Amino acid sequence: MARQSTRIFLPLDVSFMDDDKIIDAGEEAGWLYLAMALKCKALGVDGVLKRAQIARLHVDGWQLRLERLVEVHAVKERAGEAYLLPAYLKWNESVKQKKERLERDRARKGNPRGNQKDGGQE
Repeated sequence: MARQSTRIFLPLDVSFMDDDKIIDAGEEAGWLYLAMALKCKALGVDGVLKRAQIARLHVDGWQLRLERLVEVHAVKERAGEAYLLPAYLKWNESVKQKKERLERDRARKGNPRGNQKDGGQE
């Protein structure tokens, strides 16, 4: 049986660089978009980051890059200093979908409550 990887991966379509919004935003803004998508995946969120989280990505000039992403509609500004990557859920399962998938997997293995021998850790 193959060992499962504990690494997390972000699906990226091979045509990402050809996307009209990314082309219009420019290379530097596209780099911020990738950093934001990676952070969303790492945090397990549905494509939404707060402004403070974006600032901590350590991307120089992130404010101007973010403004450009909003201008071309690659990112949508939400109330409360949050930003949504609308395309994120096209390629990544939502928090709800992940929870449902894990519950199905556990039920299929005869472990409906998710109790594991190692103390319930995933």
